[in-house]
Amino acid sequence: MDPAGIRHAVISHGHGDHLLGIYKVFPSNPSMKVYFLDAFPDPAFRDAEAIGMRPQRVKAPIKIVDGIYSTGPVDGNPPEHALVIETAKGLVVLTGCSHPGVAKMVEAAERQRAAKFVRFLLGGFHMAQQAEAEATQNVERLRALGVESVSATHCTGDLPMRLFAKAYGPRSSTAGVGKRIVLD
Repeated sequence: MDPAGIRHAVISHGHGDHLLGIYKVFPSNPSMKVYFLDAFPDPAFRDAEAIGMRPQRVKAPIKIVDGIYSTGPVDGNPPEHALVIETAKGLVVLTGCSHPGVAKMVEAAERQRAAKFVRFLLGGFHMAQQAEAEATQNVERLRALGVESVSATHCTGDLPMRLFAKAYGPRSSTAGVGKRIVLD
């Protein structure tokens, strides 16, 4: 992807594996709007200022562009926000790592958009260290929240990915860098 084509960059949380890439990409496209949670560590903002970036501090749910929103901070260690995309077929929720808990991320999205279900949940679910009983409970909670399909990434873990595959069948997949997903 050409960095010049990126208009908005929403950084989910302040961990280096999610944050540091923006400092490399931004100089190639200084007109891009960048969104950091207000709760990011101070060095994140100092590093941004050093390259001329003035990230918008996200303190509450906000509209990024028509049909795309930030949940605003979801309390956790660290706090995190997710992207919520409104489509004709329902909400799509994109998470970074879901450190606050993937169910809390979905609840925040549904509450913000006054929705009763999520068509598609994509991202890291931060379940890699969970025992089978806890992971199963989280999968069941997502189903109870009306999550129709999932695509798990890096920090979800092998066991939870198997549990998602069992619970969701063909409506479960994995995702990663370079995978293209068509929403509508």
